Amino acid sequence: MKFFSYLLTFSLTLTAVFSSTATLNFARIQDASTLDPALESDLYSAEVIANIFEGLVKVDYSKNTVSPQLAEKWTTDEESKVWRFYLRKGVKFHDGTELNADAVVFSILRFKEKNRERFRSFFPYFESIRKIDNYTVEFRLSKPDSVFLFYLTMPGTFIVSLNCEKKGKFTSIGTGPFKLEEWKKGKYISLVSNKDYWDRPSSVDKVVFITIPSTEWRLLQLKNGNAHLLRLFSIREYDELKYNPFIKTKVSLYSLVNYLGFNTKKALFRNRKVREAIAHIINKKKLVKLLLPEYAKPAVSTVNPLIPGFNPELKDYEYNPEKARKLLAEAGYPHGFTCDLYSVQGRRDLKDFLLKLKMSAESIGIKINLKFLPFKELYRIFSEGKHDLFALGWTTDIPDASTSLESLLYSKGKNNYSFYNNPELDQLIEKARTTLDKKEREKLYMKAQQIIHDDVAMVPLFYSSIIIAHLKNVKGITVNFRGQVHFKNAKIEK
Repeated sequence: MKFFSYLLTFSLTLTAVFSSTATLNFARIQDASTLDPALESDLYSAEVIANIFEGLVKVDYSKNTVSPQLAEKWTTDEESKVWRFYLRKGVKFHDGTELNADAVVFSILRFKEKNRERFRSFFPYFESIRKIDNYTVEFRLSKPDSVFLFYLTMPGTFIVSLNCEKKGKFTSIGTGPFKLEEWKKGKYISLVSNKDYWDRPSSVDKVVFITIPSTEWRLLQLKNGNAHLLRLFSIREYDELKYNPFIKTKVSLYSLVNYLGFNTKKALFRNRKVREAIAHIINKKKLVKLLLPEYAKPAVSTVNPLIPGFNPELKDYEYNPEKARKLLAEAGYPHGFTCDLYSVQGRRDLKDFLLKLKMSAESIGIKINLKFLPFKELYRIFSEGKHDLFALGWTTDIPDASTSLESLLYSKGKNNYSFYNNPELDQLIEKARTTLDKKEREKLYMKAQQIIHDDVAMVPLFYSSIIIAHLKNVKGITVNFRGQVHFKNAKIEK
């Protein structure tokens, strides 16, 4: 009965939103949690936001550099503490108002007010922003910041219209290639092409982000042509589609780092020997070869190997159940223990890996209860510190090692669900942030990774590719290093 109810709901959704011949339908495992750039904290929100809004600058991932977007150019002083941005003229928001310095100042200060913790993680040395004239804004920092420009490419800093907030309610009004048409929460988000876009309007009339949690249903909709594209989360899904003559796949490099974390607020996981024992029961090489061939490779660090600052000298924890048993006994748990492990719903690759990990843990007396939930619910549980273990994926936000180190294991990091606190590590991370010399900064990052590894602060599991499967007649889709899909240059060939 549930099957037919879902079928009816999906059919009605198709009828409601897929009326245009130039509509592109993107099937996803979960809905956005917000369309407000200032509040964004997850991929599913960020990629919709990134098609509606734009920032002063953007990342050129082919060169790992920053290039102009809403700002035509910028300058900085000798100390890299005063930054001026010169805006493009003639850019219009979706409500017809003009992009100007007032909107930029408003957007940055709004982000600071609405999301103080995240703003501080982006801009720890922010002092002020002010309007110089209608098309010039100035930032002042208290210290040099090696990645200041990179963080200006993040969704939180995207520029919103001065009219975006009326009577306490946010309306998504940006300058991007698409405008928000409708958001049916839990079902779909439809965007329409911005025909007055300052660069070049998309040839796609509409993009619809459809929420389909079921892997089987997502694949079926692509095969039937009801959906134009989707993400693949395992080699099994890839194998199911790779010989279909009407479907193509777009494979990124190994940009996603999947890791196992420990809640160190709990005495059990504050014990380093317990953490190390768990690290020694994970046969990464075997599991990746068995479950994820051509899709993933074993991970040794939370810093992606594609990123400057990755430490190539790290040696992975060996698979050694006997050593794990000995460590557990030394830690005071000779007969093991029972714990809960939380992970995100819909990631078949991660789920398969964790099911094997659960079996391996049982061999040394550790009973793991696996719990797979939507990220919004996970975030609540993590915030309240109710978890024991957790397994998540982390996509590098900017092409610099700071992003994963600061977010995941810095004591003040917003995504430090481990509640890990190591003053030596904090000091290294803070020093690297203010070190403008690239080689010196990379040395600091490498040392930081060694500390994390030696203390088994978390266990990197595997680096995985981001794979987009799409109908053969869909062209021009781009996937950035953050895993976000952009539709500005997309088109549907007949």
